[in-house]
Amino acid sequence: MSVKSQFVLVKTDARSQMNFTISYNTHQCGGISKRQQGYISSPNFPNKPSKTVECAWLVKVDNEQAINLTIIDINLGSDCEKSFLSVYNGALPTHPRIGKYCHDTKPETIISQSNSLWVEYKWEAGSTGTGFKLKYEAMAGGE
Repeated sequence: MSVKSQFVLVKTDARSQMNFTISYNTHQCGGISKRQQGYISSPNFPNKPSKTVECAWLVKVDNEQAINLTIIDINLGSDCEKSFLSVYNGALPTHPRIGKYCHDTKPETIISQSNSLWVEYKWEAGSTGTGFKLKYEAMAGGE
């Protein structure tokens, strides 16, 4: 996972005022989960994000277990190139993709073949849709 940062340049005029205020908002987006169960949702869900968002989550459970993933809610708009959720069977996006989901189509429950799933989410500013929420839990049977 990469670390993202922002640089802010403050430029002033010739006045000799000494104070200024800056405010910002952050959205937790992506990460690694090693819990046996949990929820993942898009930033600002159930409302749509305020800007373009690209997130990735690694879900990893104990060895010899699989992951049961259920998409509880999904509404990603009408353009599958601009807004989508992808799930990969393994710890990286280079592993086989189980599915790419968009619109409001909820797949059947997804069961991994290993103890890891890679989940990617993209939502481009100006897209319709409000995002997604999913639940995952460990189950017997992974590699």
